[in-house]
Amino acid sequence: MRRPTMPSPRRPHRSTQIILGCALLGFCLIAIKVATAPAAALTARVQAQSALSPLSKLDQQKLRESEGLRKAANKTVDALRLGASSVYEAAAALGTFQGKYPVKQQDLLVAFPADEAHLPLIQAGRQWHKGIKTVVTVNNVELVKKYAAEASGVNEVWLSYRDDVPPLRAKHPGDPRAALTPWLAHQAVNGTGYKWMLYGDDDTLWFTGGVLTLLKDLDPQMPYVITDNMWWSDVEGAVGSQPNVMAPRCLPCNHSTAGFEDVLDKRPFDAPQGCPCTAESLCKAPELAHFFGANCDLPRHGSRTYSMHGGAGTIISIGMLQTISLEWMEQCIWSEQAPGGDGLLMACLWKAGYAMTDPGFSFYHPELRMFDPVSQEGRQLLYAFTEGLSGGCDASCQMLLTHVVSSHVRSAVHGIPEAASMMQAMANIYQLYLQQRGSVIEQVHTSLN
Repeated sequence: MRRPTMPSPRRPHRSTQIILGCALLGFCLIAIKVATAPAAALTARVQAQSALSPLSKLDQQKLRESEGLRKAANKTVDALRLGASSVYEAAAALGTFQGKYPVKQQDLLVAFPADEAHLPLIQAGRQWHKGIKTVVTVNNVELVKKYAAEASGVNEVWLSYRDDVPPLRAKHPGDPRAALTPWLAHQAVNGTGYKWMLYGDDDTLWFTGGVLTLLKDLDPQMPYVITDNMWWSDVEGAVGSQPNVMAPRCLPCNHSTAGFEDVLDKRPFDAPQGCPCTAESLCKAPELAHFFGANCDLPRHGSRTYSMHGGAGTIISIGMLQTISLEWMEQCIWSEQAPGGDGLLMACLWKAGYAMTDPGFSFYHPELRMFDPVSQEGRQLLYAFTEGLSGGCDASCQMLLTHVVSSHVRSAVHGIPEAASMMQAMANIYQLYLQQRGSVIEQVHTSLN
């Protein structure tokens, strides 16, 4: 079968031209041509095949040959490419500008709930969170003891917290533990040594390059819960769905529409700026107020579910975790009911007066999400990175791939072994992608100097 290729409006042959224009700050126009000889492209493809080695031969064949996957991957990359809103944003994504609140990998803390059956996922995840402090919550103190040596050797802290017992407050016994994991992790590191927490499931993979690009202009002391992948239903009586672009949300504090002037009509609604984002600000927003009762109550499952999606993950600021205490959150979660751990967490955040913040980029491009952009098939995103690495999409497409911050490999659908292999393969290919991107950034900085 013919090997699929990714579409590109202008496929590079021997060189790829990256243009950084004068925008907002008056930087001079810079044109950099990065040599891309056929031999280099061949080397990239060989590296890509090596990175995909954790996948079974069958999965690799599906990745290369599936016509349906090719079409879905094409659609994914087309959506990513549509987000090119300004040359300033292109330069920022390449790391040329430091941002208002410089952030580095050491400022991140990873936290997720797990159990012993999911150990392969935990081990596979070490490929992408290498060097980042990680907290894992389990339901058995004996597991903490059993894997203590292994965990300490890879910069992990394992904690034990009890599961629920019937009648359950949510779908699974471990949901209260999942909802409390951010606060348990915050306590485990004594509330210091990080600025942002990457919180998701044990089958959530984070792309740190995209994460750092997202966070560089956001104040970590502001109480933020950041995601663009949310449960919601805007139809009376309908069960919520995700991702739902109509889910109520704020935009970041001091958010600017500069660079988005041509796509303002793509906004699903006029979202308020959140400094921070509060339940009250959403309840009073003209286009959102009718969704909420007179008491600004949180919509519930069965009608209008409102929650983050745990698999897609959310980024929580240290400011939020310092504002709400573990003791308060624990008392709230054990008094609530919700469809899952993410629902329990959101119910208590709302009760505390807070709501979710959209990072902004995808708000103007509903066809693109930064958090788990390919909800039903992680191979599509893997394919996009593979083609981006080996020259299958142009410079703007490669730049836009840096905006992706997470992927949910869905162990419940694919099984733990396959999901773990997918996570490891995606971490491998992303590392190669970052190395390629780093060589471009180095040339950009050389030209600026």
